[in-house]
Amino acid sequence: MNRKDRRPPVSGGTRVALIDLLHAQRRCASVFGPMPVPTVDEARNRLYAMAAAGPSLRLGLRPSAHHIHWQTAPPATAVSIAPQWISPGRIPPAWISPAWISPESVATESDAQSACTQSIADRGRIEPEGDPLALLESVRALPDAGLRVVCAGDLVAVDFNHGLGDVAFTQAVVDAMIGGLTMSDAHWDRYRGTTRPLLAAAIHTFGRHPGRLASLGHSRRHRLPTDDADTQRAAPPEPGPGAPIPAGAGRPPSAATVRIPVIEMRLLRDARDRDLPGVSMFAVLTCALVRALLDAGIDLDPAVTIPFDLRPYLPAGTDTLAPLSAGLTFPVTADTAARTLTQMLDVASRSGRPVATMTIGTMGEWTSRLARRHPPAPDSSLPRAQLLHSSVGRLPQTAHTRFTDPARAVNYTVSDPATPTGITVTSSTVGGALCVTAAFYPEYCDATAVRAALAALPGHVATTLHHK
Repeated sequence: MNRKDRRPPVSGGTRVALIDLLHAQRRCASVFGPMPVPTVDEARNRLYAMAAAGPSLRLGLRPSAHHIHWQTAPPATAVSIAPQWISPGRIPPAWISPAWISPESVATESDAQSACTQSIADRGRIEPEGDPLALLESVRALPDAGLRVVCAGDLVAVDFNHGLGDVAFTQAVVDAMIGGLTMSDAHWDRYRGTTRPLLAAAIHTFGRHPGRLASLGHSRRHRLPTDDADTQRAAPPEPGPGAPIPAGAGRPPSAATVRIPVIEMRLLRDARDRDLPGVSMFAVLTCALVRALLDAGIDLDPAVTIPFDLRPYLPAGTDTLAPLSAGLTFPVTADTAARTLTQMLDVASRSGRPVATMTIGTMGEWTSRLARRHPPAPDSSLPRAQLLHSSVGRLPQTAHTRFTDPARAVNYTVSDPATPTGITVTSSTVGGALCVTAAFYPEYCDATAVRAALAALPGHVATTLHHK
């Protein structure tokens, strides 16, 4: 461990959890709407207020993948925001590497300077019927910051350092920026009193319910015999301790998306209720994803990582915006029934296995750091793709924001995979529709095959519902 890590926090610094350092190696981007998007001046002022509200709200911290004490970032450097859709050919030279820009894309130097100035002044909006994935490309081209935001019509794209938080952090940003929730609102109080969320979850889970320790033995029987620890296959958006930095670190992954409309999802849920009562749609979707990827010709590892949010294990009245999820592995093949996976997920959840996994993994990582041992570099020669499927649930998650047109509601989330061969799939329910995004590195995973798998996903969901 670096000697500086053992020093007390300096003025303005905050000690963070080890999992925050590991998450800080990667970024996560999300686009959503339609929503009542404020002007850029309003959005910037609200986010600056959140950044200045203290470390418990996370936005004002400067993430580091190497130091356990994070310094406070001035609001102007914590947030980078632009008011318009900026296509890759229209990004001002000051924002990106000169090698990325063509002579035709900016007519004059004054045009470029004008475009830079417009990043902090709302000069108008584009029509919302654009490509959300292109908007994600635009937000990741903004100047580096803990949080980057692009407002485009009634769509918003955010890109943030994963060390700052996960889904809860994203919702908090939306509540402050779009919902106009002031920092003095009582809504934020539950985040201000939790300084060691993992320790609080462990004590609350096993200290009050010691019988859960015995249940873990039963849970382990559902794990792959080759896996010594769940965290070996952890990957964003919720990787466990010790996850390696991907080969594409610092470069956004490619993405493929599919949106299953409201009417189709209603029919699929009705079929689930009729044919597979008690089976979760998440389990159905996970099994369908495995079948779709295999059917598209992708050599998929049977160990599928599923992140578990640890917030339900916290004591009542406490919460955190920091990353707090553990990636658990489950054997899922083309023959796995959704009911079987549902049962495995339920057993793991009831036993407290997610809390135990993150606690043990964190202790092991600290031991490695004290002994100056480093995790092995990822083996880029691994032939099999590694699937992680994370559900962010129903959006929005609070009553402070809303979709202005639920029929057009959309959310696509692209999280950097933790391994070169990783495929990180994020699903969300918006306005009754299901949005699914797969993030991957095309050097290791065939882009055509991944996109074909997602295009065929609705059919595989229907087939999975008939697989008893």
